[in-house]
Amino acid sequence: MINRPEIEPCDHHTNQPPSEKLVRCLIQAYELAIDEDDVQTQALLGSMLHDVGGRIAAAVGPKAAQMILH
Repeated sequence: MINRPEIEPCDHHTNQPPSEKLVRCLIQAYELAIDEDDVQTQALLGSMLHDVGGRIAAAVGPKAAQMILH
């Protein structure tokens, strides 16, 4: 069994947009999961991309992200 230290949540970076490199790598990994028909990895990466998209939208603001808020 591998002894892993507990991971503490890091709230001070959540307001920053992710790097373009990170976004490109996540998209590439998602596309590879589709090519390999790996449904479980697709679901995991899809969830991550959804979160990353929300962080990008929050950083640029709703008007720049072309979001309509009610």
